[in-house]
Amino acid sequence: MQKSILKILKIIATSLFLWFIIHSIYIVTDGLSDQEKRVDLAIILGSKVNEDGTLSTRLEKRLETGIALYQQHRIQKILVSGGLGKEGFYEGDKMKDFLVNNGVRIL
Repeated sequence: MQKSILKILKIIATSLFLWFIIHSIYIVTDGLSDQEKRVDLAIILGSKVNEDGTLSTRLEKRLETGIALYQQHRIQKILVSGGLGKEGFYEGDKMKDFLVNNGVRIL
């Protein structure tokens, strides 16, 4: 009886593992393809703002990509998301300032 339960648990664990691997491959493959579709909204997640109030390189690159898509008219609106960092700056405010300074219109 115990062997059959262990066998069922192994089958379940193996199935979950295979599902995870196949799903991960699908997500990565889909994420690497660009079908150049137009969308209504892009969400740019926040990241570190430096202690002097400048954006981290990672955050600046995210915003630059968003700006490029906006200028290509592939996105209509940009939603930024970020909280109050330990540096004392709201990421969302700094991101908005960067976008406005680079020609993104605020609604």
